[in-house]
Amino acid sequence: MPVIAIAVRNIKTVLFNKLLVLLIVIMPVLQMFIMSTVIESAEVPQNGTVASGFTEIILLGQTGGASLIRFFAASTLVQFLMMTGIIAAAMVIGEKEKHTLARVFSTPLKKRQIIAGNLLGHLVTTLTVALAVLVLAKLLLGIDWGNSLIDILVVTVFVVCTITALGFVFSGLFRNMKLAVGVMSFTIMAMTFLSGGFTSGDQFSVTSRFTLNKWAFDAYIGLMEGKNLWDIKFNLAVLAVISIVLGIAACILYRRENVYE
Repeated sequence: MPVIAIAVRNIKTVLFNKLLVLLIVIMPVLQMFIMSTVIESAEVPQNGTVASGFTEIILLGQTGGASLIRFFAASTLVQFLMMTGIIAAAMVIGEKEKHTLARVFSTPLKKRQIIAGNLLGHLVTTLTVALAVLVLAKLLLGIDWGNSLIDILVVTVFVVCTITALGFVFSGLFRNMKLAVGVMSFTIMAMTFLSGGFTSGDQFSVTSRFTLNKWAFDAYIGLMEGKNLWDIKFNLAVLAVISIVLGIAACILYRRENVYE
């Protein structure tokens, strides 16, 4: 099947790049390790008092039932998944620059087959890497991801589909890889800021609703607090709707004439 063939090619392109895989696995785990070390140092002071430098962090980081370490772990995981969208966009634009897509579109394939194949390949790749991150964080750092790793992976599927669709939209808007990566990186940073980033205050309660980060983060935190998929169904529904809208936009942008330009 053409979709499977495209997906396999996508998977090989990423997973055979050992340095890239190593970096995208190590970076989020390393970030979680640094934050957990800082938090544990603040929570267990030597003289029985909390250093003033940590006071504001702990107060801002109160997240109800979720510990501060879980809060940062979920934030890091969302940020990692958001960055994979940049990889998806870069790969598609790279194919455009090499005229790979022009040759593919010259065959009797439909646009939705091209997008579905790339989406499937990126989904499998990201889930594989995300699973490695989740397991390493659990084994090395003792981070509790909740009652079910399967539920975490289900949420990850929704997030990956959404951010990959966003990556496809950017790859359809820009011909230059550096420009697309730069704009998408800025967009991700802006969404991270507007969603509250690594602070859990109420100052971003309104703007956060318009970001992917908020719905993904709340879903992960819900599972880490002991909820199940049914409890976070609204978050999943929002991610699904966004993914569908972005997917339709990507299909519109993937006109045959654009591929040959």
